[in-house]
Order: sequence, then structure tokens, then C-alpha cells
Amino acid sequence: MNQRLRQIIDFLKEGRRIYSDAEFARKVGIDKADLSRMLSGTKAIHQRYVDKILAQFPDLNQNWLLSGLGDMLNSSSPQAVTATLSAEDGSTTFIGDNNKVNADQ
Repeated sequence: MNQRLRQIIDFLKEGRRIYSDAEFARKVGIDKADLSRMLSGTKAIHQRYVDKILAQFPDLNQNWLLSGLGDMLNSSSPQAVTATLSAEDGSTTFIGDNNKVNADQ
């Protein structure tokens, strides 16, 4: 789950919903030192932390956060419709509602 927490923070940074790990900790209500230990794997991510994360960012998929199954975002989330991936060859893939569309076709 520690890697998924890092993925969430990086995703939120890319979307400019947060600008730093410290801002994520502040918004969620987690001590910065605790967040650092969770990211490094030296502290478990307890359910109370999961609840705080989901309360602040309800578009995140709880099942994915806990188990890694499914998509990071709930399919009804506006962010799920607008998420994009860019490949090394410069092509762009838009991902939304479990559909992928290659924009370079």
C-alpha cells in the first residue's frame, strides 16, 4: 500500500491539486513525519489514515488503495475521464471510464 500512497501523491501533484508531500499531509491531517514513514514503509498505513485520505479526496477508489485492484479513481470521478498518459514516442493516451483512446491515430 505504501507504493500506492506514493502514486496518489504523485497523481495529485501532476494534477496540481497539491504541490508537495507536506501539503498532502496537511490537507489529510497526517503528521509529516508519519507520512514520511508510511512512504518509506517503516510505518503501517492504518485504516484511520485511509479514512482521512478518502475524506479529503473522495474520488480515490478505496478498493484500489487497500488492495491494488481496480482503478485508482472511482469511475464516476471527473478526473477519471481526463487522466492522460504520455508514451516515450510522444503519443498520448486518454483514459476514462476504463476506456483508452490513442490520440495519435
